[in-house]
Amino acid sequence: MLVMQCSEVFIAVGVKDASGRLFKYDPVTKAVTVLMEGLSGAAGCAGAQMVHSCWLAKFIKSNIKRYWIKGPKAGSTDDIFSSSVSNPDNIRRIGSTGNFWVASVINKVVVPTDPSAVKIDSNGKVLQTIFLKNEFGNTLLSEANEVDGKLYIGTLTGPFAGVMKL
Repeated sequence: MLVMQCSEVFIAVGVKDASGRLFKYDPVTKAVTVLMEGLSGAAGCAGAQMVHSCWLAKFIKSNIKRYWIKGPKAGSTDDIFSSSVSNPDNIRRIGSTGNFWVASVINKVVVPTDPSAVKIDSNGKVLQTIFLKNEFGNTLLSEANEVDGKLYIGTLTGPFAGVMKL
């Protein structure tokens, strides 16, 4: 098993690490089950409405996968969002709206350093993109979370958190 610290994220990206896994924990039996493996840069996970599925952002592969927990598709996956221009990081559901905020970084030829927050609906359609280079420079954005009309922004590499009114 490969264990990497947050500070080693650039190494994982550089070697295109695919050691990520998605687990299920049963608190009654204390059993842990591997639901998905071989994930490239698994960065964030969020439960969809009514917890029928779990959305998983894959930073290195530049996509978001949906893992079906319940229903006729249980145990299967599908692609929700794929991008050739940005890498999704953490993903957060916006209350009961069915929409999500995804922290992402727009790829550049040299270094992926244009931070943005992307709002997507339950089908992966982009509803809004907020470009944050003016506010955060070339910071590697890793978190975007909406609470009470404000968007909270976070990073693994910077000593700050940002808040902006929506």
